[in-house]
Amino acid sequence: MYSARRLAVLACPVLLFATAACTPGTSHQESKAPSTPAPSSSQGKNGGGLPLAQAVGQLKVSAEARTGYERDKFHLWIDADHDGCDTRKEVLLAEAVKKPRETKNCRLTGGTWRSYYGAA
Repeated sequence: MYSARRLAVLACPVLLFATAACTPGTSHQESKAPSTPAPSSSQGKNGGGLPLAQAVGQLKVSAEARTGYERDKFHLWIDADHDGCDTRKEVLLAEAVKKPRETKNCRLTGGTWRSYYGAA
């Protein structure tokens, strides 16, 4: 289940793009008279709607679905320096708070990482 912090991080860019898409630009339609009255100052800077914190709070939270993905189908990582560790494993080693154990062929087990998107 997603935490409120994770949902806020995911929802912010979506809400920002949605707001930007609704903001009038410099188009040929600007010369026409608006069909609705201008928003009052009590509706906020974006012309209406909810403040971001309230909008994020109203997002539906659903159970995470972890079906259908198989990492072995995606061979995206390379071993550019030919040391036996692909890029993904080298980043995991570099960013670990508690280093994982590294066995033969750069197989990693254990370890701890901090994530901006994870629970605090």
